Amino acid sequence: MKIQFFGAARMVTGSCTLLESGSVSMLIDCGMIQGDEKEEIRNALPFPFDVKAISAVMLTHAHLDHVGLVPKLYKEGYRNPVHATRLTRELCEILLEDSAAIAERETAIENRHRLDAGLEPVSPIYTMEEAKACLSLFQDHSLLKPWFLSEDVRVQWFDAGHILGSAMVEVVLREAGEEHTVVFSGDIGHRGKPFLPDPSKLAKADVLVMESTYGDRLHPGYEEAREQLAKIVCEAYERGGPLMIPCFAIQRTQEMLYYLHCLEEEGRIPSMDIFLDSPMAHRVTQIFNDNIQFIDQKTKEMESGNAWVAIGKNHRIHSLFTKKESQALNQKGHHAIIISSGGMAQGGRILHHLKHHLWQKESTVLFVGYQAEGTLGRELLSGQKQVEILGKRIHVEAAIEQIEGFSAHADQPELLDWLGAFEQRPAVVFLQHGEMQSILALQARIQEKYGIKTWIPHVGQTYFWPETK
Repeated sequence: MKIQFFGAARMVTGSCTLLESGSVSMLIDCGMIQGDEKEEIRNALPFPFDVKAISAVMLTHAHLDHVGLVPKLYKEGYRNPVHATRLTRELCEILLEDSAAIAERETAIENRHRLDAGLEPVSPIYTMEEAKACLSLFQDHSLLKPWFLSEDVRVQWFDAGHILGSAMVEVVLREAGEEHTVVFSGDIGHRGKPFLPDPSKLAKADVLVMESTYGDRLHPGYEEAREQLAKIVCEAYERGGPLMIPCFAIQRTQEMLYYLHCLEEEGRIPSMDIFLDSPMAHRVTQIFNDNIQFIDQKTKEMESGNAWVAIGKNHRIHSLFTKKESQALNQKGHHAIIISSGGMAQGGRILHHLKHHLWQKESTVLFVGYQAEGTLGRELLSGQKQVEILGKRIHVEAAIEQIEGFSAHADQPELLDWLGAFEQRPAVVFLQHGEMQSILALQARIQEKYGIKTWIPHVGQTYFWPETK
């Protein structure tokens, strides 16, 4: 058995890991690198492996840093199955088409500049046609129902509790009469999140490939996070300008709608219009509505009751679809909450709102998700007073806030508890999906608490099992 790491190695994004056993080769996730412009260049390079030799692709969940290059796989000739949960596939239908539209739009702009400079035009990383075509390869799978990729490879999915449809992947390989179990954690969810059950606990693993995004941090509790949110909303209302929340379209947007609705119902924040300025987030919200049966019991039993059903009837929540509607919002926006894509303020409609309001001391920006190195979100949180948005330098006067308690990722204690819950703990753990300080902190705690050999792979590094023991 051989494992090769082609992404999310010593960095947070770009998940892409190749597992080979006998004649079977499995690619677990195929994600985009996001944030660091010098690293993002790798997204356009040819894959560092033979695309046509891959037997199957298995996706853990529908975030771009895990699925964003699947259409590029198709573009380079991949035609074998892409395995995912049904909800991951449904979310990918929205996410990948949106990604292709952005790629085509940005390439058209770049080619106008190249034409002016007398340079040859370039092609987008993939087209809308390729994004739609790759969806024909998807095959749905249910959680907790084993299936066979070959007679020697059995696969089972477990709930990761990260976003709707997210899964951990367990692969049991038979080699020379012996079974070896490899587990890919995907992104492990933060316990107690609304809508989702807590992450599954697994029985055993010989080899574990594990995320470490918040491997050095402790999240505040949800009630503390709700208190922070209420305080920030009230202060933004008093300040008089808009409260802008850059938000990922999948999961985080729906959670923020939920929390804001509950806080208003409880009388903890003033009544304010909420503008959902993301057509993609609106489509994702419809998937939530269509799958209400998957909302976990603890959410239904919260003090506000099944608030998600009530959200659809809240006349203060407005979905904006057209560019004209989005632009008009910048002409008013007082005493309003604007939830807009994207979550790290690297692209999407949120950039236009920031460009119009960052220089106003009446405005507030609230980050409720991870901000990778090299992103505008990280620059604002670091206190930079001059930032570049859409080619224009903007002086920052707005209040910049952050709440980490709404994270979709487990923190260090939760990661350690999840690992400790294995009935048969892994002999080797590979840590990925983290900045180096997070990875090193988690590695030290794993080795101190459990004595498990823990490796931090480089991009392109190869490991063999059982030699790695």
